[in-house]
Amino acid sequence: MKRVLIAVFALVLVFSAAAAASDNVIRINFQDRDTPVLEGWYPDYHELFGPKENGLVYGWSKAETMTRNRGYTDNVLLATMTHMRNSEVWEIELENGLWDVEVCIGDAWTSTYKLQVEDVVFWDNLTLENREWVIKSKTIEVTDGRLTLSPMDNEKWGTRICYIIIKPTGAERLPE
Repeated sequence: MKRVLIAVFALVLVFSAAAAASDNVIRINFQDRDTPVLEGWYPDYHELFGPKENGLVYGWSKAETMTRNRGYTDNVLLATMTHMRNSEVWEIELENGLWDVEVCIGDAWTSTYKLQVEDVVFWDNLTLENREWVIKSKTIEVTDGRLTLSPMDNEKWGTRICYIIIKPTGAERLPE
């Protein structure tokens, strides 16, 4: 009976991962290790760039313990985030081409945000108040095999990123 349960559990994991990848949408939540990973999402724990257990290759130019779950909302995607230091970048390996990129920023404290994806500015000196979040989507061209996020030399931990959603341009948006 144990073998059957283990086999069923393994199949569920395989099919769940395949289902998440089959819709051509990559959903990454920047979160701490104590927060359960949401279904259909991949976690980012502010680790170095490299292969992850989910088969994707992504991460930071420097590993940090900067992920948080503030616990000030029941919405895990808004309660969790990571600080971006002004010298760090986050990257994910992608095929060259056009990608629709959605980014959510915000936190429990007032902060000023400066963030670009590749060479496209998403926010430049945007001040958000306590418990205020902003989501923005843009079409981005990847030409070097990596999508890169950088905080544009803002104050030390000013930009806080909650999540990113990446999908090929023209892919049908699925309900979340």
